[in-house]
Amino acid sequence: MKCNLPIIIVIFSYLFNISCNSATSIENKSKNQASKSSEMNISVQDIAKIQYTEYVLSDLANTKTQDWNKFQELSTQINVLKTSDLSFFQDDKTTLETFINDLKNDIPVDLKVPSILVRLNVFETTAYKLEGISKLGNINKATTLLYIKDILVAYTNLVFQINKKIEKDNQSIDKPY
Repeated sequence: MKCNLPIIIVIFSYLFNISCNSATSIENKSKNQASKSSEMNISVQDIAKIQYTEYVLSDLANTKTQDWNKFQELSTQINVLKTSDLSFFQDDKTTLETFINDLKNDIPVDLKVPSILVRLNVFETTAYKLEGISKLGNINKATTLLYIKDILVAYTNLVFQINKKIEKDNQSIDKPY
């Protein structure tokens, strides 16, 4: 029995050493995952740093689009996106498809012109791109912010076109006879 005691002590010390290294390794892995997830978390400040020209609806355009419920919902979703909540673009793809189809189908007749329809198509494309990359785990924060910028630019260009269309419709240009 005396002969086996040093061997048992060596074995226990070896097992103890392995378990300590394993615990340290697990702790390091969890710290690395936490730091990666904090790098991927997009904050309100990150979105606020995105540089683009933002347009708002004019008063007249606001009254013309007031009955276009899907556009009002889109405006709300863009404001939610600016608070770093990507849930609208991370939901089921069919939900996004249905929303965009309803947005395009419910457009008021006087706004159903090629320039606005093209801006809606651009918004649709960028929305699908953001939806697609938001489900990937290996996309870095800068890429995600680039796609968010694309969405914001597409939306603001849509607003700009709506403003311009309504402004042009309200101009009264006297033509000489």
